[in-house]
Amino acid sequence: MKFDRRLSPVTVGVLVAGSVLSFVAAAFIFLTLPDVPLAANALMMVSSAVVITGFVLSTRDRLR
Repeated sequence: MKFDRRLSPVTVGVLVAGSVLSFVAAAFIFLTLPDVPLAANALMMVSSAVVITGFVLSTRDRLR
């Protein structure tokens, strides 16, 4: 049995939606709070990593 490693459109959509929501939440925290907590920095880094990972995986799937 061969395993298909390509991402389904639903998986790509969930990755993008989750990363966009966390990025917007972190941006909202940055804009509204004068002293940015460490959690907002972590949220921004995680959302950026998810965006980059999702982009790389979806691009890799298209090239195959």
